[in-house]
Amino acid sequence: MVFDLPVRAVVASVLPDAVLSDVQPVTKGIFNVGWRVATSRGTYLIEINDDPRAEDIFAAARRATHTALTHGVPMPRLLDSGRDDGGRAFLIQEWIDGTGAEDYLITAAGVAERHRLFARLGAVLARLHDIPYADTGPITSAMSHRRSWTATRPASRRGT
Repeated sequence: MVFDLPVRAVVASVLPDAVLSDVQPVTKGIFNVGWRVATSRGTYLIEINDDPRAEDIFAAARRATHTALTHGVPMPRLLDSGRDDGGRAFLIQEWIDGTGAEDYLITAAGVAERHRLFARLGAVLARLHDIPYADTGPITSAMSHRRSWTATRPASRRGT
C-alpha cells in the first residue's frame, strides 16, 4: 500500500498509545487518498493529500466540524490535521460504519424510505443553517480553494 507507512506515522503521532490492527483503503472520495484504520482505541478515517492547499482545507474542515458539533449537528469528530513527516497533509476523524447516501438511495426499499432519508438530511441541513455566521470564522476562504481544487482534479477522482 502506497500510504501504509504514512498512515502508521499519523496514527503513532495522533494516537501514540493505540495499537494498529488493520489498514484498508477507502475507494470513495474525491479529493484525498483515504484509509479506514482500526486500532485498539477505535476505528478512524485518515485522509492524506500532497496538494499544497490540502493543509488549509483540512484545517478549515476541523474548524467547521468543531463549530457544527458545538451546535448539535451530527457528524464524525475530527481528531487532528496537519502534515506528516513526508510533508503530506493529513486529517484523522472518527469512522462511522454505514452506507453513504448515494449508495443508500440506490438500495432504499421504496419511496417512503427515501422520504425518511431526505427528511433526516433536511433536518441536518436546517441545523447547519442555524449556525450563526460569526461562529464559522475564516472557513470561506479555504472552501473557495476546495472549489478550485475540484476543478483541477482528474475526472476519475471527481467521481464523474
